[in-house]
Amino acid sequence: MLSPPVRQSTIGEGADLPYSREWELPDVAVGSDERAHPGANTRMHPLTLRFAGKLEDEFAEEYFTRTLTQVRGALLLALSLYTIFGVLDTWIAPDQRRALWLIRYALIAPLLLCTIAFTYNSAFRRYWEPVVSTVCLTMALGIVAMTAIIPAPGNYLYYAGLLLVIVYTFTLVRLSLLFSMSVSAVTIASYLVVAFSMSETPPALVVNNMFFLVSTVVIGFSANYSMARYARTNFLQRRLIEARTVELQEKNSELLAKNRRGAHPLAPSGGGQGLSAHNRTPGSGRSRSL
Repeated sequence: MLSPPVRQSTIGEGADLPYSREWELPDVAVGSDERAHPGANTRMHPLTLRFAGKLEDEFAEEYFTRTLTQVRGALLLALSLYTIFGVLDTWIAPDQRRALWLIRYALIAPLLLCTIAFTYNSAFRRYWEPVVSTVCLTMALGIVAMTAIIPAPGNYLYYAGLLLVIVYTFTLVRLSLLFSMSVSAVTIASYLVVAFSMSETPPALVVNNMFFLVSTVVIGFSANYSMARYARTNFLQRRLIEARTVELQEKNSELLAKNRRGAHPLAPSGGGQGLSAHNRTPGSGRSRSL
């Protein structure tokens, strides 16, 4: 007697199919993030980390959407700190308080409020980096102007605010390296001009402050570069997973269709010839075709 056919594993729970096939995602090399995206030039510029072609536009669109809430929060934080620090003006430079508060509350605070409101406008998507960079630079120049207004030795203390603005620019508002470095460079150059020409800061103190300012730029650059590279690598990995998922779904659909055709073959043609199963009838010595 012929042994009954062996039922093989199936695809999907409850499916009575003759066979199944397992597909695996290809491994993604951790160190090869620049080649992770299939079918596109995914090499990143070694300094700016920008992609080539349309992939950069796709990343910029996704990055803006993912970081918009953080940018708004960072602007609110800047508004809070810049206004709260006005308390120091009454202690460090009470005679110049009116001029200092004019900078804080009549210039910087309204600018930050307008920028926060602008983030809810659709045009912000196109101009967000120049706008936010201008805001950061204005905050830094406001502090530089305070060092020019406050007489010595009080003005020696206010340079520390520039350290906060530089770190803020490199990290919280998620600007690119180009914009962050531009804001930092203009900030330091402006401080040097005021320190030597207007506030008459001692050269030794200027050198001391420059060590801290430049070190802050180096730290901010490293932090910005690391965050940007992680964001871009994560973007490539998500696209790779999406592409492999679609590929697996297509292959699985093809297998399901093929297995259904195998489970329900076409009716035989040509006088009973073709596919047939043979059973031996009881009590007879010959087989009967079904």
